[in-house]
Amino acid sequence: MYVSCQQILDALPSQIAVVDSCGVILYVNQAWHDFAVQNGLPVDYQWEGSNYLMACRSGGSTEGIEAAALIEAVTHGLRKDGYLEYPCHSQTTRCWFMMHVAVMPEVECCVISHHNITDRKLMEEKIEQLSLHDPLTGLGNRRLLVAEYHRQWLHHQRHQTCMSILMVDIDHFKHYNDQFGHLAGDECLKAVAQVIQKHAQRSDDVAIRFGGEEFLLLLGQTNAAAALELGRMIQQAVIELPLRMPNNAPMTVSIGIASACPQGDYGPDSLVHLADKQLYIAKQSGRNCCKLHVDN
Repeated sequence: MYVSCQQILDALPSQIAVVDSCGVILYVNQAWHDFAVQNGLPVDYQWEGSNYLMACRSGGSTEGIEAAALIEAVTHGLRKDGYLEYPCHSQTTRCWFMMHVAVMPEVECCVISHHNITDRKLMEEKIEQLSLHDPLTGLGNRRLLVAEYHRQWLHHQRHQTCMSILMVDIDHFKHYNDQFGHLAGDECLKAVAQVIQKHAQRSDDVAIRFGGEEFLLLLGQTNAAAALELGRMIQQAVIELPLRMPNNAPMTVSIGIASACPQGDYGPDSLVHLADKQLYIAKQSGRNCCKLHVDN
């Protein structure tokens, strides 16, 4: 039984095209046609003879411009092949593709293939999400804090605006945990984490489980007065939780706050240390209170 090259290429799931040195499409396989139809082009759209380089550049996207540059480099002999990963999301579906461009020997043409890598990208996203978040509370972990904190420090330093740190500690948590057990302690941590997350709704707000029963709230574009008000709101929300200490008193938290407009006088980590010092002062002052440091 004879099987033609056309039949072989049409059986492949990857979208394949051959273009000349000017970017003119000489051939596309069936998967290329099918993908185009799925994305709104007519069934009888004539790909052969159209310019793929122009199509890549027409949208003005970074990925399209990079794709055109890669194709030109291969077709003009500047490189033998190359890869480019890019998103191709619709309103209802998220997907990613990898474009591979390879030179065709002895002719100024190249083969372009697009491979669906959505499953891999979604798995990478899931792994990254897990690596940056606390599995018990769902809040960010210290790795996320390092990335976000330094980014925001530089941003606020450049724009000369204020940022704030809240260090939140559950009062007498060890006593609660010892009395009611670790499962109840975990539920307590999750409940307090939800309160903190509800007060971190802006794009520059980052809620972190700092360790044990201690949490950190990074607040972008927030001065001392606003940070103190938010701290008191968190305290009240925790008191209103349906959690009671062994003596039937409400659950409370102590909060240390530091605010500053970042400058070059000291390193960005200093703000975390200052908030931690204020948290210590809050605990020494009887707990269930906010203590504030303001950098002048």
